[in-house]
Amino acid sequence: MTSIRLSGTAHPVFQQSPKALARAGDERVKFNIHLTPGNTKNITDAKLANLKHKGRRKTRATLQQNLHPSLDAIQRVTQWAATAGLQPINNAGIPGILSFEASVAAINAAFGITLATVVVNGVACFGHGEDIHIPKELSDIIDFVSGLDTIPLAAPHLRHQPNHDQISEIATAMTQTAQNGTQTAQGDYPTSYDATTIAEMYDFPPKLDGTGQRIAIVELGGGYTQADIDAYFAKYNLKTPAITAIGVAGAENNPGQNSNNDSEVVLDIQIAGAVAPGAEFFVYFVPNYSYSFALALQTILGDKTNNPDIISISWGGSEETYPAKAREMTQKYCKLAAAHYVTVLSSSGDHGANNGGSAPTTNFPACIPEILGCGGTQIETKNNRIISEVVWDNLAFSWGGASGGGISSSFAVPTYQQNLPLPQSPNGKPGRGVPDVSANADPLTGYKYYRNGKWSFVGGTSAVVPLWAGLVARLNQGLGEPVGNINSELYKCAATGVGFSNIIEGNNGYYHAGPGWNACTGLGSPEGEKLYAYFHTQAGNA
Repeated sequence: MTSIRLSGTAHPVFQQSPKALARAGDERVKFNIHLTPGNTKNITDAKLANLKHKGRRKTRATLQQNLHPSLDAIQRVTQWAATAGLQPINNAGIPGILSFEASVAAINAAFGITLATVVVNGVACFGHGEDIHIPKELSDIIDFVSGLDTIPLAAPHLRHQPNHDQISEIATAMTQTAQNGTQTAQGDYPTSYDATTIAEMYDFPPKLDGTGQRIAIVELGGGYTQADIDAYFAKYNLKTPAITAIGVAGAENNPGQNSNNDSEVVLDIQIAGAVAPGAEFFVYFVPNYSYSFALALQTILGDKTNNPDIISISWGGSEETYPAKAREMTQKYCKLAAAHYVTVLSSSGDHGANNGGSAPTTNFPACIPEILGCGGTQIETKNNRIISEVVWDNLAFSWGGASGGGISSSFAVPTYQQNLPLPQSPNGKPGRGVPDVSANADPLTGYKYYRNGKWSFVGGTSAVVPLWAGLVARLNQGLGEPVGNINSELYKCAATGVGFSNIIEGNNGYYHAGPGWNACTGLGSPEGEKLYAYFHTQAGNA
């Protein structure tokens, strides 16, 4: 067979790591070949903005049918794999994914690459610095290959509340504020809130609790214990919601290995569960590598048993660190989700505009136009009411972070942002603006959560994602149908002057807040009841 190159599949990390060492030829590796789903080229912004409100869940069967490749496609790939020495293995029947195991030597020969060891952040990983090649005869049915690298590109976006010694930095900084005019934490900090109180302060529809809704939570590491989850909900006199852990591609609920990852998992479940205690939750554990998000989305969308309508992702990494093909394929499944009324949310990052690097960038996958990107604020309250809200930004402190946000260099300006005065991306071209929305994320005004038998306090845009996921669940419940790809309607709502508290003060280290949309907090923080009233009217239920 003649081979062709799958452009954009070489891993960017190898451009900075010339000392990579080839892996032993007899080493065994498990990986996945992802087959092309139904056509997504016809899923345009205009079509997503004009989807009908009624009968939305009926489209799910169509989606899952599209994800299933033909028997002919499966046979053609399987026959080629056999001749290449790639052995099929069981993958729990995920539609459109064929799983294999093979030696490094067989993989190198089959795909025209060299699997090599590379050290990333002190951890030995493997991957390939060349584009993958596939048979030309199969190019119409093979989309991409996952599992041929173990390079962890995503991180959880949470920030622990500073300790006593770190808090002393705040007092010092506050005495300097009058002299240099810079933004610092103000008020009686630190403090913390439970998620139900935050939801009340943002005026989430109080008579709704997410009953009948199904929320998928994507985790790229860590785990939870049922005892911690039960203790949290008992504290607030809430029934523990139904929670199911689902392992994907060898990953599983595995608490106790990494404290930060475990905190992320627990935080996601407890915040979303407190805001929407009537919902069911499905926690998908996925390996952390280049195609994690595409793999997760394909798995969730093809899950006929659980059928989540909301997908919450609190992990991410700078968009330029991901292979171009990984970005492309993740968006492809986001388009499929959007076209079939599944809402996908993701965090904008916790390192300000630079996302932990040296230049402005955006966080992936929040920079995908079909995802609701969630940024962060700092709140000041009185009697459980928000009296002031600014951009989350404590980058001045050694422990500090800030709301991620900026202009994507990978994704074009979506239709719903074309009338906004967006700044240019770092490459000088227009691009998708991030985030879309925001909510409380500063660890100084953070969230209470329970892990390892004790209470702790945390912030970060990781907390904003499950908070908004819970709000979407309440909206879905009240409307009787999933809102689906919510972005376009949110921008229309904001244009009417309702639904959001616009954040006009602060910055994220590069971009500044101001009237209307901004690259720190997007449209602003939610006015839940007004958003519900807007969607109620749009759905014809007024």
